[in-house]
Amino acid sequence: MKIVISGSYKQISQLEKVANDLCQLGFETQAPVRSDYTVGDNERRRKLMDEHLSFIKNCDAFIVGNVKEPNEKYGRVGNSTYFETGCAYILGKPIFSLYGIDPESNFAEDLLALNVIVLDKNYKKLKLKESKKI
Repeated sequence: MKIVISGSYKQISQLEKVANDLCQLGFETQAPVRSDYTVGDNERRRKLMDEHLSFIKNCDAFIVGNVKEPNEKYGRVGNSTYFETGCAYILGKPIFSLYGIDPESNFAEDLLALNVIVLDKNYKKLKLKESKKI
């Protein structure tokens, strides 16, 4: 099963660990990659976005990589993750999240409406649910 993990570059180390854990369980994963992108380099940013969206198009499942810190109840969902989650939904991909969605976040209402399956470190939930294309 091919899984795309979307999350903040600020938490890339934690996302790499999740990807490695999933690989150990036999999943093929694609998480954000370290890059030479700098703010303002729109051409490079577009190339990275196109690459990641291509991975989403060809994946079997999508994970909102809302990594949380030990003292937090919910992890962060940023603009790019929200955008990519919408792309996964449009493509009919099953959507999971590492942790629950913060009901106070700007994106909560939309993400909760997608019936995201919360993993909470239980990767056994990563079975394909019936997806629906719109």
